[in-house]
Amino acid sequence: MMILNDGKGNIFEDFLKAFQKEMKEMGHANLIIAGRTGVGKSTLINAAFRKNLAETGIGKPVTDEMRVYEIEGYPLRLYDTVGFELDPEKQRKTIETIKQECKRAERLNDPDQFIHCMWYCVLSNSNRLEQVEVDFINEIAELMPVVVVLTQVITKKQAEAFKNQILKDYPGIKAKNIWLVLAQDYDDDDRIKPAFGVDTLVEFSMGLLPEAAQKAWCNAQKASIKLKVDKAKKLVMTTAAASFGEGYMPLPFADATALVPTQIGMIAGITAIFGMDISKSLMRAIVTSLLGTAGTTLAGRTIVSNLLKLIPGVGTVVGGTINGATAALLTTALGETYIKIMEMTASGELNEKDLGTEKVQKQIHEMFIDKLKKRE
Repeated sequence: MMILNDGKGNIFEDFLKAFQKEMKEMGHANLIIAGRTGVGKSTLINAAFRKNLAETGIGKPVTDEMRVYEIEGYPLRLYDTVGFELDPEKQRKTIETIKQECKRAERLNDPDQFIHCMWYCVLSNSNRLEQVEVDFINEIAELMPVVVVLTQVITKKQAEAFKNQILKDYPGIKAKNIWLVLAQDYDDDDRIKPAFGVDTLVEFSMGLLPEAAQKAWCNAQKASIKLKVDKAKKLVMTTAAASFGEGYMPLPFADATALVPTQIGMIAGITAIFGMDISKSLMRAIVTSLLGTAGTTLAGRTIVSNLLKLIPGVGTVVGGTINGATAALLTTALGETYIKIMEMTASGELNEKDLGTEKVQKQIHEMFIDKLKKRE
């Protein structure tokens, strides 16, 4: 395996340090999940997130009415209402617990402790939402965004009718939306009804979170690869703008290492957004495959004139320098190529064995060249 060097050390080791820093500074997205027993909360969480905290996490009692689940190194905290039923006294205590947790976070002035959203789950075929539940939803909605999730939707027509009935019966309900989901495939007399709605629920919910918690949410969720891709593309755009600034004054073509920390940080940030449970060896395979082919640009001093000729409007290197626009183009192509690799890895199209083959090495190189050619 090729080991790249930026003149100061092993680029992969620099990447690991940057990635570890990203994860340490990421913080948490904090979600409350509530609803009566048997509504499928655990199934929903398992479908939405990389780890089912209620089963694998360490649950700490906040009070008798609520527990918080978390796993070290995983950027989601799950607050689960315990034994939540149509008991006004229990609901009152649950509301007070949530209020106390919100006040505690405010008192600490720690954004990492703020609770960002609540999913209130209702069994779709129950066709019933009680006033006491609406009151609970509305009171929590004064503290944070609430999404009502109709679970176990076997018949969409029936669930849509239930949703419309809720809106008709309770026009003052303060939920941000009422979402229909089937969290896992349903076997209906030898006819499989595929799961749906969890990916779009996750996407919608991220829009309710503060910007500071969105990277943690992207990392923690597994339902929407699209969400990860979109977030990563925004990071690439930001990084490209930064590399333009770094390269605004012509950079020496043979020593463009000023771009290295920026580009390593970008790759580390993209990796953190995708949040896959991958081994160090696989991560090395991904990073060094990219940097050993397309990503020779990252090392600065290995850029060749023939590569830059592929960029429209650039032509050859003038006076042994590259300008800011060229630096931004190279950074963008590098980031977009890496996003595609991560997307293919997340979807199972690529694995560690694949990344070590000459065929995939060539594919990555061609992908990078193609993205350069498409840049105007």
